[in-house]
Amino acid sequence: MRRWIHRRTVSIANEYSHEYPQVKVAYWPERLGKGGGILHGLRFASGDVIVIIDVDLSAPPYQISRLANLINSGVADLIVGSRNLQKSIITDKPPTHRKYLGRTFNFLFRLLFHKDFHDTQCGFKAIKSSVLRDLSDDLSIEGYAFDIDIILKALKKGYRVIEIPIVWGYRRGSKVNSLSLIFEMARSLLIIWLENQKRGPPESIDESGQKVFYDAIAGDTYYRAAKSWFLPRSLWHRVKNKLIAENVKKDAMVLDVGCGSGTIVERLLPIGNIYGIDIGKGFIKFCHDNYGDSKNSGFVLADARCIPFRTEAFDHVVCSEVLEHVHNPEVALNEFYRVLRNSGRLILTTPNISVRWGLIEAVWTRVRREMIEIGIKLSVSEKYTIFSQ
Repeated sequence: MRRWIHRRTVSIANEYSHEYPQVKVAYWPERLGKGGGILHGLRFASGDVIVIIDVDLSAPPYQISRLANLINSGVADLIVGSRNLQKSIITDKPPTHRKYLGRTFNFLFRLLFHKDFHDTQCGFKAIKSSVLRDLSDDLSIEGYAFDIDIILKALKKGYRVIEIPIVWGYRRGSKVNSLSLIFEMARSLLIIWLENQKRGPPESIDESGQKVFYDAIAGDTYYRAAKSWFLPRSLWHRVKNKLIAENVKKDAMVLDVGCGSGTIVERLLPIGNIYGIDIGKGFIKFCHDNYGDSKNSGFVLADARCIPFRTEAFDHVVCSEVLEHVHNPEVALNEFYRVLRNSGRLILTTPNISVRWGLIEAVWTRVRREMIEIGIKLSVSEKYTIFSQ
């Protein structure tokens, strides 16, 4: 039934887009979550202000101009519509259980993060498109708690965020399962809170400071982490690198993008010819000193978006826990494609954030800060995606 409704929604949206050229339909065949859907829609947006509004129009659309005017006048970079402020007007009240669920969630938010917002979850917001694009690489929650993630990350980066009262009315017929929503919201809230408990530098670095930042990291950082007595961390390296090695052909030409301390290089050296690039001087020096004597290896100080190797030079490109830190990652992906041979394979791993690893990381960075894997969010239950050219 739900799938039929979904197809019908897309069909209706397409009908409107054919009649009105200014209407664009951003469709994806798989469920992306609230945050994922918004970020996917961002690719199609061309205006200076982006307004997020629930499809049931519980917040009447005539209020859009008010939010847009506040953004354009420079009052704020992100505006949060609120149902819980004194001047908010509620035309139709929600069911009692939904009301108290929302209030409990907001209480936990204010208790954990000490931010004076009364309604983070209202689906009516406006944000500068340039700000949303700037934040998009930092956002890590794709579900219902996306709203909290974007508010906290915007404040962390110094953007102006305000909450204003709105007119809102509950729309009956919601398909949201309150019980499953409770667990999802609690899980996401805990993940975001754990992220904020980490000690260490900010996870997001602007492009101008990124090179300086990585040059300052000790070259053996990841090598020590892989050999650590802290089993979740060392086991993570061992399992991940083993899976990568299983997908590399014997005697292949391999490029490790963002090679770090060479933990993957060390695993792959018995298999084939391994070359590594990284933007951190300490990493390249460490790899040269420890793996450079081998005839089938080499290391170059370089950016993933400008790889200093000829076209179709490699059988495999490995990029493990790196792409999420690259500004304009699509440029890097084009470079991976360029240096891969026609039958080549890209082996790419990216973070799968979980409560379990968030807790481990939060504790670890407090106990042994000098061995922190700086700015990287990891998961023992890592998802590995392998693409073939």
